[in-house]
Amino acid sequence: MSNVFVLDTDLRQLNPVHPGEARILLSSGKAAVYRRYPFTIVLKKAVETPIEPLRIKIDPGSKTTGIAIINDQTGEVVTAFELSHRGETIKARLDKRRTVRGSRRNRHTRYRKPRWQKVTGVYPLLITANGHGRRRMCSVDEYGFTYGNPKQSGRKYGFKTGDIVRAVVTEGKPIGTYVGRLTARATGSFNITTKKGTTQGIGYQYCRALHRSDGYSYQKGAAIVLAQSESEAVSASSQPSVQIEECPGVRAPRKEGLFPPLSGAARSIQRP
Repeated sequence: MSNVFVLDTDLRQLNPVHPGEARILLSSGKAAVYRRYPFTIVLKKAVETPIEPLRIKIDPGSKTTGIAIINDQTGEVVTAFELSHRGETIKARLDKRRTVRGSRRNRHTRYRKPRWQKVTGVYPLLITANGHGRRRMCSVDEYGFTYGNPKQSGRKYGFKTGDIVRAVVTEGKPIGTYVGRLTARATGSFNITTKKGTTQGIGYQYCRALHRSDGYSYQKGAAIVLAQSESEAVSASSQPSVQIEECPGVRAPRKEGLFPPLSGAARSIQRP
């Protein structure tokens, strides 16, 4: 189970704690939620405690990058992440746009001149890059002609598409509690997508923001096992440090849910 990150009242980093301990701190009023993804709490008073050194392991890939945070003193895996890249999605959209514009200009109809250049044991938190909406100001059909209204402001009634919200609906047809990704509408009737599907027609007055849209989507992954050899153990230092390692040539079998042992350090960064 992934540990919970902790900050003191001055927003200084403390040692991660077990989710059960974080739950006790929250229920007793000694801490509050600072960030939901990754889950982080902030204490309501300053605490003087020694900070244990942590090590970040990075397994880069073309489509997905695996990230794990290791406590060298205990050998414990503090938490793990999987970052899914959107490079192929961006390339496909650029190819489609280039095809549409090229076919439109080759039909010898009245059109503007080209003004663009050619463009050639741990439950990981799965992070997928989604972007911040579309760049173009209007939509085009398969022939390159515009249709619909120009692009409008993305924020409606204080919410934006991509926000993670909690809605407690007490009246109307979709009565219940919903936690998921929001799709904002100018009418104030929003859609919320949860693990069970999409629920439509939820009023903005029932929604409360849990996590503002930052261009990524988050979900809890399946349990994985991170193995670590004894030769990788790093002696504890009197000063807190964070080391970042890259291990080229190593590919983690993500479908099987298993990270292989990572050996050797290509790059090390010390932070006092």
